Amino acid sequence: MNITTIIPSWSAALGLLCLAAIPASAANRKIAPRAAKAPAAQTADTQKLQYETSAKKAQAKAKAGKKIVFLLFTNERTCQPCKMLEAQILSKAEFAKGLQELAVPVKYAFPISGEGATLLGKYSVGGTPTIIYTDASGKKLGQSGYRGGDIQSYINEAKKYRDQAYGAQ
Repeated sequence: MNITTIIPSWSAALGLLCLAAIPASAANRKIAPRAAKAPAAQTADTQKLQYETSAKKAQAKAKAGKKIVFLLFTNERTCQPCKMLEAQILSKAEFAKGLQELAVPVKYAFPISGEGATLLGKYSVGGTPTIIYTDASGKKLGQSGYRGGDIQSYINEAKKYRDQAYGAQ
């Protein structure tokens, strides 16, 4: 008997021994799928900015709520300032809470077509990120972009334009 005949025999025997160790009941046992987690309620710490899907819808909501419209033109795939604006300002719960008391946000991400492309021309958007503030009728109140990580300055800017449109509240 040489080594080449012993190893295959030994491997087969070990394999059978391992299979024998598994209880027969395990073969028929069904594995229950994991329960899906319910989405967490948004708290002040987890609140995210909820964007409207079109400027027309945003204008209607703005008119009803005495708010302004916050139009964001962005290209987060290739624009570093766009990525920074998202990470440092737009994704923060403090900003979402503050802005949504003052404005109805709409986001247009490149490539932009349809209504967004029309608004690019109407408001002379030359680069990204660009924020256009309008009243409920679509009249431009102001324009901004990325300028750093101070959340409150962005909220104050929106408040300034809301007060310009509706008077101090």
